[in-house]
Amino acid sequence: MDISTPQKSNDTSTSGFVGEFSISTPTNPPATATPFRPPTQKPQSTRKPAQSDLDKVASILDTITNVGWTLPKFLFNLLKLEDKKADGSLIPVKRTKKHKGSLQAMLNGNSKPYLGEILQLLWKNAIATEFRENDISIEPNASLFICEGDLNAIEHAQPAMVTWAAELVASLANEESQKMVHPDTGLHLRARAKPGRRDAAHRVTWDAVSLFSLKSLEGIVTRNAPLTKFILEAFVDSAFVGRQAQMILRTYRPQNLVILNAIMSLAFGRSNRASLYALCRGVWLFAVKALQTLFRVESRLAHSVAYWTVYDALTQMAKQTLEDLRSSIQGGAHFITIIDNIQAYAKKWQPAIGKESHMLLGLSGTAILMEDYKPEAFNLQELNQRQKKQERKQLTRELLLNDLDLLHLEAVAVSQFLQALISFVPNFSTLYRSRLQEYQQANIDIKPIPKTRHTKVIPLATTSDNEMLVQGLRSGVLDFATQMGLSEETLGNQAALWSGDGKTFNMYHLLKRACSGESGNFASFRWMIPLLELWHTKWTDLSRVVRTHWGDVTDPGSLAKVANLSRCPTPSEMKKVDFHQGAHLVNLALDAHLLNCWELSFETDNLVNHFMGAETLPSFEELVEKATVLARQHATTQAYYAALKPDEASADILRPPRGSPWIQNASHVDEEMAIDSLVEDLDIQSETGSAGENESNVPASANQPTGTVPDSQADESLELPPLPVPPPASTAAGDVGLANSILFIRDAIWWRKVCKAVAQGDPSRVWEVLKVWTFTFSGSGNPYYCQFLLELFCNFKWEFGKDLRDAVMSNWVINTKGIPDRFIEMDLFQEHSNFWLEELAQHRGTEFDSRFYREVLAPNVHRFIILKEEMEESVELQRRSKKHAATKTDNELQLVMKTFREAQVNCYRDGCNVEVEPAADCFTQGANILGGPKIKEFIEKSCVTTTVMKMHDDSTLPVDAFALPDIDVTDEVYEMAHAQELESLPAGHLPHHEMAVSEGDICTVEHIQHGDNASQMA
Repeated sequence: MDISTPQKSNDTSTSGFVGEFSISTPTNPPATATPFRPPTQKPQSTRKPAQSDLDKVASILDTITNVGWTLPKFLFNLLKLEDKKADGSLIPVKRTKKHKGSLQAMLNGNSKPYLGEILQLLWKNAIATEFRENDISIEPNASLFICEGDLNAIEHAQPAMVTWAAELVASLANEESQKMVHPDTGLHLRARAKPGRRDAAHRVTWDAVSLFSLKSLEGIVTRNAPLTKFILEAFVDSAFVGRQAQMILRTYRPQNLVILNAIMSLAFGRSNRASLYALCRGVWLFAVKALQTLFRVESRLAHSVAYWTVYDALTQMAKQTLEDLRSSIQGGAHFITIIDNIQAYAKKWQPAIGKESHMLLGLSGTAILMEDYKPEAFNLQELNQRQKKQERKQLTRELLLNDLDLLHLEAVAVSQFLQALISFVPNFSTLYRSRLQEYQQANIDIKPIPKTRHTKVIPLATTSDNEMLVQGLRSGVLDFATQMGLSEETLGNQAALWSGDGKTFNMYHLLKRACSGESGNFASFRWMIPLLELWHTKWTDLSRVVRTHWGDVTDPGSLAKVANLSRCPTPSEMKKVDFHQGAHLVNLALDAHLLNCWELSFETDNLVNHFMGAETLPSFEELVEKATVLARQHATTQAYYAALKPDEASADILRPPRGSPWIQNASHVDEEMAIDSLVEDLDIQSETGSAGENESNVPASANQPTGTVPDSQADESLELPPLPVPPPASTAAGDVGLANSILFIRDAIWWRKVCKAVAQGDPSRVWEVLKVWTFTFSGSGNPYYCQFLLELFCNFKWEFGKDLRDAVMSNWVINTKGIPDRFIEMDLFQEHSNFWLEELAQHRGTEFDSRFYREVLAPNVHRFIILKEEMEESVELQRRSKKHAATKTDNELQLVMKTFREAQVNCYRDGCNVEVEPAADCFTQGANILGGPKIKEFIEKSCVTTTVMKMHDDSTLPVDAFALPDIDVTDEVYEMAHAQELESLPAGHLPHHEMAVSEGDICTVEHIQHGDNASQMA
């Protein structure tokens, strides 16, 4: 039936239109009326049954056939946009309104089903349709994508659709690629860009490199090349199931990173200006000491830029960094400049005359931005006026002693005892760790630096000057000052802090003395404020502790015995021990001593089990009381002398508990004599054991509660130990072993306090111990460091105003990571920088003032260290430098504690270890030495510079040539250069170790050699 022709119907209903079919009915009623008769049955419907979908398709196909078309021709004409004229030109097709409307409804989704479903059905039908044997448009078993030939000549639908889709996707990918390399995308980074040119805005800077991250690049790709990313996801993911499914990332070779790397390389392959990823990758390759041949291959594959492009980029970034530094200083910012000597051995493989192997010497430096200070702190005129008063002439031993904060030192010892117990016993660790932190904040912290401060450091270009020559140091300092924009013209009324290790600190003062006769503040270096750095000072005290308490392996409480038990090597040089090994040994021995003292206090041989089964635990306040008692019994100078010479000690001194009677080694005495000695000891105990007759022979636990402090000792125990006087005849033999243990605990607590205070960023706490070390250095054969600390004391006491003191205390340590409890000393930071300078130079044998060192390597060295860590993090690798060992569960700690427990090293046993030499009390010995002419000699020498300054500034003073102070420093430089005290052991193939605090415990960050790059830390 022709659907366009209306059909008549016998239906008597009202005429109208249904769809495209016209239905007519008569309008006039019949002429005669017939009587009404009800119908006997329902009339039959004349309406045709509804057509099915297949019937409709068949009807349409019949219509297409009737007009002489095929289905492809119908679709072609339905969709074609242009007609070809006789002359071959094309004109738009004029579609009817119905044609246009129906097609538009299908394409814009105004009618269903949507085109996406139709395309899927078309593809499924194409797959289900077999290829004809005579189809010559595609080879058998060939790819469905036909690279060559006309798309219109492909016969089968399947390769036709694939080829058409591939061409479409390729066209879209090309458009995405064009977007990716557009300047607005953010991938442009130029190593060379002249000012004023259009690409100058994309000039490489360290800020741009630091902001580089794969996560940000992934966002760029997602926004600008989603299709390319989707295709590569399908290629790289074996479990790819389509757009809706979430890709499961692998642990190794994560798909998203592989895809991102590919797209970045493709973008750089399209345009060498889209070089952000390639340039950052090239800088990273330089930082990890990649060979130049690797740069050649990587740049060929568009994975990296060329080596010399990286070289130019580093030069540009170094130049920009120093320009920013000068601008900051001109804008009023203040920096601490830390310098250190650097050396490398230039080996000549074919030595000849003039080409001998030799040591290269130079200076490296870093400018460190100061924070939390008042600008008026660096008023040069005020500083010089204070110095010219020469108030340091008031310095005496008694003044130094009175300046010690004994309450603070005792609180530190109490905190160390609490920390050891709470970290070791799980029950206490759970309950009281936060309380301990509160106790430390209330009683120990003085002026901590904000925990998350991220210090800005700017390495300076190296020089080839020798700091051990005054003229060499002068040349180096002026070079660094020029890099920072400091000169006679720009100095103004500003002073500046310059710091360094012991040698450098002393050379600063010798330089100021040698140049004190020069006119002007700049030439005479009056503007320079020398500052002693802390890590080398801490290292010197560590060596003193090890040297003083090494003892003999036969003494169970000595460091020699602890080293033997823990298999630690004997130091090859006691004057300067290996820092890592010495720190590990001292911390191990100190922890064992502290825990053994707690065992005695709680009368147990297993602290963990003792409290694990306890129904109730001591309160934190009770632990503080017990720790106070232990600190006074086992960590004071008074306790040391009470154990060594009990007859001379005050009756109010808290004494450790008594141990079992001491039996002298049978190899030295007759067995019979040993038995007699034991009987005598027992008789003495029975005779004098009654309460009140001789309390010095009774265990502390028998006379008073262990966890309380007698009121009578509240003040006396805080007094300084009396200086040694000729001892009266002693009737008690004393306990040398206990005395040595007490002295070690005291010294080790001071050393550990400095380590923790540095790591936690509180230099004011460090200073409280440095005042103590003034005496211990004097009494231990470290005269130079004693002088250095005397100089600092005079600075802080008289010559630095309050603002300058606060500025120093707020910036004496730095945090280059912004992580709490990871502050380090500036000289240790410089040691690390020097190590990486030498590593990155890769034994080139070039002088430190060469272009490579000054313009490429040195100003960027700190960024290289950071970049290596950031690159590993950016590819989601776990950083290898954050792991700290938990020392409290080591087997060696348990072994040392067992030895201490069995030998009763922290109990009083009269006559114990009579054959062992008492350890030297360096504090008391130092106090005796400083009571002599030492301080007077220091004052005379240190006042030379300010005396010359006064003569320059005050023209009214009489000029007497013979009264001029001697400013010649030649002899002092020679003596200092050969002083064993100031020698530094080489770090070897690894940098020196950093110390950190983890959950209150001091830890050592261990560097582990990894391949050719010593960058791993554990």
